[in-house]
Amino acid sequence: MINSIISFKKIPFEKIDNTKIVKEYSIPVKDNQGYDYFVRINPDYEKDKFETSIDTIGFDNVAKNKFAVDFKNKEIKNAGMDVWKTADRGKGLGVVLHLNNVMELMENDLKAIKLYSMADAVFFHAKCKFKPDLKDQEDVLDALFAISKKDYSKYPELKQVVNLAGEYFDEVYYTIGNHCRDKEKLDYANMIVQKYLDIMTSKRLSQQEKLEYGFAKGFDMILTKERIVENKEFFNNLFKKYNIDYEIKDPQ
Repeated sequence: MINSIISFKKIPFEKIDNTKIVKEYSIPVKDNQGYDYFVRINPDYEKDKFETSIDTIGFDNVAKNKFAVDFKNKEIKNAGMDVWKTADRGKGLGVVLHLNNVMELMENDLKAIKLYSMADAVFFHAKCKFKPDLKDQEDVLDALFAISKKDYSKYPELKQVVNLAGEYFDEVYYTIGNHCRDKEKLDYANMIVQKYLDIMTSKRLSQQEKLEYGFAKGFDMILTKERIVENKEFFNNLFKKYNIDYEIKDPQ
């Protein structure tokens, strides 16, 4: 079991109804006038729903993430994350949105963050330690078919996973959903996709390569508390990078 008291923080929190939420803070990412951006969280239109907003000093919004806290299932469910302008992408604003959810997961003793990733964002979420969470046959087929068709001549280490994806696709295509009612086989499909993501997110891909090696359709992804703790050094380094005074520690 993972002890829920495993974080150290100075960053201020406030409680809205049952949910502990990070209060406003600045991050050392500059706008085009040289000012830091500000991160703010506001309640959304329903209970336990919130909106994280990254704004300029003049309150111009540059990035946003809508999410809901599901206390029954102990999950955060992201409903939409975006950095609006192309010029603002690549600055780490999306990473900060994820870090906010990591803090909220830890502070509210939740088990996982879930989201549906758009196809062009899969690599980004995977770099933030999200794993594929494929559940139905259509998603399995789409993801494995995409991997099975990749050209591994440039990256020979892909050969095994490309072949595994092709073999699994051929098998599952004729099962009419039986694989997705078998947890072991479904876990195996997720493992193949994860293995592919582990390889590709270790590369410095060009924009063209991201298109070539990416996916045609998106799918569900998940980041569990266990995985956050296992990768605490990764997340703590990101907290330091963005001057967020928060630390994930080992279980007691």
